[in-house]
Amino acid sequence: FETWIEPWVWRPSDWPGQQLNLNFVENENPGATIGFGNPDAALFSYGGITPGPTIRMGGNETLFVKLRNFLGANFGESYIKEFPDNAELVEGLTAAQVQKIAQDRGNYRHDWCLEEHVNGQHSARVTNLHTHGLHVRPGRNPDGTHSDNIILRIMPQADLRRRQASNDPDCLFLNPNEQVGEGDYEFRIGDVMGDPSQAHPPGTHWYHPHSHGATHDQVSSGMAGFLIVEGDVDEAINTAFGVNITLAHNLDEKSGPYDYRERLMFIQRLFGVPASRTADVDAPANQPQRKNVQRPDVIPAINGASTPHTILMRPGAVERWRIINGSVDGRGYKHFMVLKGQYVTDNNLLQRVEKDGALTPMSLQDIEDAKVQLYHLAMDGITFVEGDSQNARYVVHDLAQQNRPAATNYPLANPLGEDENTSMLENIHKCFMAENIKDCYVRPNEVYMAPANRADLFFQAPADADTVYTVVAKAAVLHADNYQKALQLQVQQGNK
Repeated sequence: FETWIEPWVWRPSDWPGQQLNLNFVENENPGATIGFGNPDAALFSYGGITPGPTIRMGGNETLFVKLRNFLGANFGESYIKEFPDNAELVEGLTAAQVQKIAQDRGNYRHDWCLEEHVNGQHSARVTNLHTHGLHVRPGRNPDGTHSDNIILRIMPQADLRRRQASNDPDCLFLNPNEQVGEGDYEFRIGDVMGDPSQAHPPGTHWYHPHSHGATHDQVSSGMAGFLIVEGDVDEAINTAFGVNITLAHNLDEKSGPYDYRERLMFIQRLFGVPASRTADVDAPANQPQRKNVQRPDVIPAINGASTPHTILMRPGAVERWRIINGSVDGRGYKHFMVLKGQYVTDNNLLQRVEKDGALTPMSLQDIEDAKVQLYHLAMDGITFVEGDSQNARYVVHDLAQQNRPAATNYPLANPLGEDENTSMLENIHKCFMAENIKDCYVRPNEVYMAPANRADLFFQAPADADTVYTVVAKAAVLHADNYQKALQLQVQQGNK
């Protein structure tokens, strides 16, 4: 049976003039898991789930959002002006001395007393809202309402109370870019500038916080969601596959002769925080909120779940997959693909599950041979087009033909010799040679996705009934400098 689950859907057209309420909450720690299967409670979320609700709207609509900040106070402390990097201090100058000098000059403050955005990690409980990929007005709308205003700081009420109770004249302020507790947004995506003006192009986008100093902490714990703009491309696809859009309103049910539907796949490296750890990573080391801080668990997840879900398709059925790589760190690069067979991963080692339950490690060439056909419709919310302005038409790319025939050269998959570390290091070095770069990155039947990339794919279930296929977002190693450095160190130490 199918176990696939997606977030609930908000359509502005279903609720004319009403606001989508996004509540910024901190999950109980310890407490129940959020999303659809995380083993640990993440720090922050919209309303206790990750990803947040899916937004579907037309290209001439306005999205009204009320964002509420239900968090407690910020316990961090930050430098507010120029200061040296603690890792690069001259001999004889300690980090404690730098901090003391900054405090004496008033340049080192509590995060709840910051006047402005500062460089570095800070104010993890201050938030705002960004619509990633939309062509909308930044800052404020002409009437003063907030559009995509990443300068806005929606602070928790506890921060204001701390300012008021501090009796510090330097902390008794509320800047024009600050609001307490909540903020209202109007994202007006219609009337895109042009001659003549036109609706916003259809595409797969997403929303997430973008408060300077806190974006990583908030997005990496699951604060994000799909924002889909629908238009002529979607109408043509629905017509081609015989979809009754009145019944299949959100395209999350099978419809028409091809059992057509859409699936939303939100890929993330979530940073979970188990019960024994603090929730305030930027609090000073001597504060109780900072005790026993350890490196957070990294949880690979699709739609908030770290355990695989089951998709059922009949032979010949067609689905459109809207995929977002919502990872926010340098190790979040992914190879998205579908493999014939059942697979599991262990520390990025892909293993095939045999009929007797045994696990067989897969080489890179084995993975290449197991990939099945995919069709690429759009990238980063932009539908592929061919032809000039007079004869332009939308196109779908057959990824089986991607970079053919050159892609038969795959230096990263060269067989490893007796000294595996040296061999793999040589393969990586070959990938950075000019003649090999494309063959290492642009592979048939897969999409290479950097953090924040979006891809729209078609997948047609092969004719073989009762056959298992696995959707895989395999971590890329070429962007992980630590992996290459580790190999170099192993080779230097003589380890094979």
